[in-house]
Amino acid sequence: MGLNLGFCRTFAVPEIARVLTATGRMTRHTRVRAKATGELMYRMFRHGLDGEEGERAVPALKCLHAPWAISDNAYRYVLACFDLAPLRWCAAHAWRAPARDLLAGRVPGVLRPFAGSAADSLLDEELRRALGVGRPAMPVRAATHTALRLRAATGRVRRRIRGSHRPAGMSMVQ
Repeated sequence: MGLNLGFCRTFAVPEIARVLTATGRMTRHTRVRAKATGELMYRMFRHGLDGEEGERAVPALKCLHAPWAISDNAYRYVLACFDLAPLRWCAAHAWRAPARDLLAGRVPGVLRPFAGSAADSLLDEELRRALGVGRPAMPVRAATHTALRLRAATGRVRRRIRGSHRPAGMSMVQ
C-alpha cells in the first residue's frame, strides 16, 4: 500500500506527471509498472547498493529513465516518494514500526537501548524532519558514525586479505 501511495505522489511534480501521462505507463500499465518498480526498489533495499543485486538495479533504473529529460531534483523527489510514503504508511498502519526495530534486533544486548538513536543518527536532517524524528545526542551520532567507518575499513582490509590469498575462481566456502 505504501508503495502505491508513493506512485500517486510522483504525479505531484509537473515534469514527472507529463512523462508518466505521455508514456501511459502509470495510467494504462499501472500493475506492470508498479511491479517492475517495486522489484527494483526492493532489490536495492534488500541487497544494498554495494551488493551484486543492488549494483545491477541502479544501472537498470538509469537505463529505463534515460530517454526522458528529468531534473535531478525531480528524480530525488520520486525516490523519496518510494522511500518516505511506504515508511510513513507502515508507521501509521503496519503491525510493526519500520527500520528502528529491525536495527535493534541486530545489536548486541548491552547496546540495544541505543539502537533507536543510532538508527536515527544515520538519517539526514531533512529526512528526520520528514519522519518526525528528533536529532540524537552528539555522542550517539559520533559513536555511530565512528563504528560504521571502522566496520567499513575492517571490511576493506578483510577483502584485500581474502582476495590476495585465494586463487582465482575459488569460492570462499568450499
